[in-house]
Formats: sequence, C-alpha cells, structure tokens
Amino acid sequence: MRKDEFERRAAEMRARRFTPVATQTAPVKQPDRRRARSSAPNAPILNIVDLPTASRYGLLREVWKPSNTKSLIVALGEVHPLVIRAARGIATQQVGYDGLIYLRGDGMLDIAASTRMLPEALRLFDLLLRTVAEAGGSVSVTNETTISLQSQTFKIRLREASERRPKPAGSPGYRDSEYFPTGQLWLKGAHDHGSNIRTAAGDVEGFLDKIRRFINRLPRLRQQRRERERAREEEWARKRAEWQAQEDQRRQWNEHEVARHSFFSTVHGAGRVMGRMEAKGKVDRKTGEVKRPARVTEDMMMEWVKSRGRGVTGRWRG
Repeated sequence: MRKDEFERRAAEMRARRFTPVATQTAPVKQPDRRRARSSAPNAPILNIVDLPTASRYGLLREVWKPSNTKSLIVALGEVHPLVIRAARGIATQQVGYDGLIYLRGDGMLDIAASTRMLPEALRLFDLLLRTVAEAGGSVSVTNETTISLQSQTFKIRLREASERRPKPAGSPGYRDSEYFPTGQLWLKGAHDHGSNIRTAAGDVEGFLDKIRRFINRLPRLRQQRRERERAREEEWARKRAEWQAQEDQRRQWNEHEVARHSFFSTVHGAGRVMGRMEAKGKVDRKTGEVKRPARVTEDMMMEWVKSRGRGVTGRWRG
C-alpha cells in the first residue's frame, strides 16, 4: 500500500471516529440498587483518624491506649451495651495475618475489621441489634454471636473482605501471598440447616429480609433433606443386602468346597446328630456301673461298617 493511500484511509477513519452522529438519546438504565449496595465498598461513615494501627501479628495493647477507647465510644454515641463491650475489648486483641482485628469470644460481638473500618463496623452492628430488637428478635453473645428470629437461631458475623496479592520475590515468611483489607464490610449468617446468608453490611434490612425468606422456606428445605436422607439410607440398605448376599454365597461355596475335600466330616462337633458322650454312654470307672447306656455300641458300628462292605482294623475303645 502506498503512503498517500494509507494516509487517506487513516484520515477517513479519524473523521468517522470523531464526527458526532445525530442519533436519538437512549433511555438511561437505572442501576440495580441491591447489586450496587452489595458490590460497592463501604465508605466509612464513622471514621476516626487518630486511631492507632499495628502491623500484622502485632499486639494492640502496645499501641492502643485507654484514650483511644474513650474517643471511639464517644464517637459511637448511644449504642447497644454489647457494642460498648466490644469497643472496650479491642485493646486486648492481636492483628491477624490479613491485617484484620478479630473480636470474638468472651461475650464480644463477632467482628473482623481493620482499624480504619472498626468504628463503622461497630456502628453497623449496633444498627443490626436495634433492627433485630424492633423485629421481635433477640441477640445472645457467648463464644459466638447468635440472633433468634421467629424461633430460629442464626450465627452472625460482620467481616471486612480481604484482597489476596502475590508476595514480591524474596519476601520472608512461608506464605506465598499477602492479604490486605479492602474496606468492604459484609454481614454473614449461618443456620444449623447448613444454609448461609450474605449481604453488604450496610443493607441491614435486606439481610433480615433474606433471613425471613429463609425461615419461610425452612420447612420445605427440611422436608427435602429428610427425603434425601431417606433415599440415601434406602440405597445403603440395598447395597448392604447385596453385599451380605454375595458374602453368604461366597461363604457357602467355600464351606461346600472345604467339606467336599474333607469328605463332609464334622468339625468340632458341628452338624452331629448327638454328642459324643451321648453316643458312648457313661460308665463309672471304679464300680463299672452304667450310669447312662450308650446309644451307639460296637456291634451297631460293626454292623454299619459291614453293610458298606468295609472293614475296621485296630482296637475299639468302647
């Protein structure tokens, strides 16, 4: 292609690209608010700048002062007593491998968040506690945080998501990757049935709506589980019966082969029509008194042997 031809085509392409075309304006599609809430990171509404930070695996008691706890409680305002207890327990915690502070156990709310997002996490948990109380539910905190709603119990956890990044070459430690907080807070609920519920932490109403919908579906889910377990038990019973039939057939065949090779003789008295003492009888050795007559005598034995055309050598120990 010649140079002038190439320049001419490039000029046409630039003109088509940058020349505005008169078209009708398409209606703007409204974004899905639910999806936007769940995917967008949580902007920290309650952000306290002077809170101290610690490195990974660092102990907060070395940097977290009572004044920091006091400023955090003042910033939270009037909140649930469980939130106050969780705020006072921050100083005794240790930073995890992912840069998160894990509050759990000893009567504290189940929260995992970075120092920057901890105030917002506590505020959202207070909102959740108040919303659950308004809905007629209750909250209990022992080693885990659970809420009871409509006679059903759910384990609740508020956690900040972490981002996995590969470590630079030559970095110390046995891990191949590092985890960094992303600022996205999530509410997670788990039921004994095995189902999990997960929403953005800011959408407390949506989280409770999912719990209510799950409770409405719970009878049907339990029925389906019972049917699956029943079908599984029937399948296992069928397989056990097949296996037992195969074992019985194999055992019978093996016993038949062994009996055929041993001329169908009895082993340890198995299959005898009478006991040996019953056949032999019982005689007092000292007096010679017959206490129980023998049911099989030497004459009976010799008669049976002669009827088969056989003979016996040796001494009969009758």
